[in-house]
Amino acid sequence: MTVIELPCLAARAFVLSRLGRHEQALSVAGEQLAKAERMDSPAAAALARHDAGLIWLAAGRYAEAAQLLAEALAGGAEVSRPAGRLARAEALVGSGRPDEAAEEVRLAALEPVRSSDQPWALVPRMARVQGLIALARGDQATGRRLLREAAAAWQHQLERNAGAELLANFVDLGRAPIAGLVEPEWELRRLTAELAKLDAHTEVP
Repeated sequence: MTVIELPCLAARAFVLSRLGRHEQALSVAGEQLAKAERMDSPAAAALARHDAGLIWLAAGRYAEAAQLLAEALAGGAEVSRPAGRLARAEALVGSGRPDEAAEEVRLAALEPVRSSDQPWALVPRMARVQGLIALARGDQATGRRLLREAAAAWQHQLERNAGAELLANFVDLGRAPIAGLVEPEWELRRLTAELAKLDAHTEVP
């Protein structure tokens, strides 16, 4: 029963996270991780750590997210490795470790890319993380440019049909499409908010 329950918990945690109900999402992700670890299955535990890492990242719990994602990658979690590394890079930036984040981005670029990695999503995700790294290092001009490039790429995705590629997550990895789903509209909204926040901070009274 637990084998069937784990992907259901993962999907629920992701939905709650996207709805901004982070405390509930963290609770569900924690339940998924605890059940996976009790199974004595390294593969299930690694996957649960990856899922929990993404939920912790969305909740702004950056240090925990970076650790969980590192453990998932080291454990060979059956997920998109380049996307996992980019998520960990974002968590490292949030933890105030931009140099480590830059190294994680470099490693992400070296990972083999499969259809389940949704290559169309990796480029804007990488641009955003590189932008966050630049901002963390005090390079406002480069940071803004990269965030705008990422936003333009997501806008382009909204103008084309990427729906068929979403199924690759299920076909190649056996994962429910909701778990780790890439939503260009949501990504674009997030970037728009981040750029607006930057503009607000640099306005001259």
